[in-house]
This record gives sequence, C-alpha cells and structure tokens, in this order.
Amino acid sequence: MKSLLAIPLVVLLVIALAWSILAGAGVRILPLEPITAAIACSAAGLLGLIPLLKLRAKDLTTVLQMALIGTILHLLAAGALAGAAVAAHVVEARLSFIFWLLGAYWISLIALVVQLRKLLLTHVGPAQT
Repeated sequence: MKSLLAIPLVVLLVIALAWSILAGAGVRILPLEPITAAIACSAAGLLGLIPLLKLRAKDLTTVLQMALIGTILHLLAAGALAGAAVAAHVVEARLSFIFWLLGAYWISLIALVVQLRKLLLTHVGPAQT
C-alpha cells in the first residue's frame, strides 16, 4: 500500500521544490503547468504499478515482463494524459509545460522503478534475483 502513496508524494515534493527554487529566482511560472505535469505523471506512475499488483505468478520471467509492461504503460499514460490536458485546453503546448512534464516524467519513472523493484523482491524473493 505504501507503493501507491510513494510515487505521487515524491513527484509532488520534487515539483514543489523546483517550483519554489524557480519562484525564488524570479522566474515567472504559470501555476497550471507544473500542477498538470505532476498530476499526469503521478497518475501514470500509479497506472504503471497495476501489472505487478495484479500479478499472481511467482516465476521470475513473468514478474520481470510485468515490470517492463508497467514502465511502458507509464510512458504511454503520461503522454496520453499530457496530450489530453493540452487537447482540453487546460494548458497550452508551450516549451515550459514540456520541461515541467519531462521533469515530472523522469521523477515518476525513477519512483516507479524503485517501487517495482520492491514489488519484484516481494514476488520472487532475493534468492532468485
């Protein structure tokens, strides 16, 4: 259950830290851009956990394949959610939004891989890896 809270928490903390540093440096930031990027990548990270959370098999090959599918699902979901936000005119497709999105994507991917590794070790055990 902690894995479901870790990814959004890490993404939101890093985006808030970057936002405060840039605001302190005097950079003008449109608030919807980092918020939308953080929400899209947090949701994508949570979607990336689904294949391993639903897995019942214990063999190493299946667990590794599900982890890979989780990272691919994360990539596709992040792109789709960001595209949906642009298509719904929540944010404009500006370079600043792309930078916020890339930062949030990589942070959420790192957090996802850490959580997938923990889930992999609980499914398979440290002796088989």
